[in-house]
Amino acid sequence: MKFKKNIKPVWENIHKVQDKLQKKLKKRDKSYIDSVKMVAGELLENSVKYYMNNNIKKPIKFSYSDTNEIKIGVENQIINEVDLYPLTQFIDRIINSKNPYDLFLSRLQEILDNRIKGESRLGLLRVASDGGYVLGYEYNDNKINIFAKKSINEEEIIMKSLEYEDLRIDIMEIDSYVKVMWIGKCRTLNPENVLDTYLAELAEYLVGKKAIITFDKLEAMNSSTVPPLLTFIKNLEENGVDSRFLYNDKEDWQRASFKPLSVIAGRYIHVKIEASSFNDD
Repeated sequence: MKFKKNIKPVWENIHKVQDKLQKKLKKRDKSYIDSVKMVAGELLENSVKYYMNNNIKKPIKFSYSDTNEIKIGVENQIINEVDLYPLTQFIDRIINSKNPYDLFLSRLQEILDNRIKGESRLGLLRVASDGGYVLGYEYNDNKINIFAKKSINEEEIIMKSLEYEDLRIDIMEIDSYVKVMWIGKCRTLNPENVLDTYLAELAEYLVGKKAIITFDKLEAMNSSTVPPLLTFIKNLEENGVDSRFLYNDKEDWQRASFKPLSVIAGRYIHVKIEASSFNDD
């Protein structure tokens, strides 16, 4: 998933960005969401304070992505070069530290011994020590982009299975791909009320992965299920997710339902809908 936002340097907008991230990441586990919100908040707080202190009215550029790794960034305008060196020197110190937590404790002691009103810089240390993120920065044309990165494997990301009336959609991670299994019956009056949201989140979750979606354990599917399924297929194609949809060619109703979908997807590069003779378990 990618999320970008230009925000006015107003304190309340920090919480708005955090709330927006929480909604977009609602299928992730709580610790993941809390970690992302913490990092976003700390980076944005530093930016907003600097903008307010220097009366900068231009928007702050915020970005989040989790395609190959978690990366959270904030682009700041720098008014004076003199402001740049202490900041980059401090970030370099954190980057080169073998144990950012020790730096965090040391900074707390410095504040305790000789507190000076103003910037504490505890936020950047918290991102590195508590969050386990690697800090970095890029400077160009009086703008500095400060970012925090973390391997996506270091966070547990969960895409929960769906259970809705007689339908269950199970998610299984298998080495190099994700298996999505449709099980039971989908014959509710308005399945799009649930499927549209769930399948949109599933499509985002599958970005950067390969997927096999199976229907051999699906016993029935009404025509109202087709529109959400079509949108799901389109989202996977547009996001470049290599996907194979496998239906059971032994079942007449599955052939009737999925053959037209295979024609629609025939021009797609990443999504393939194929008939398969599944072995009986």
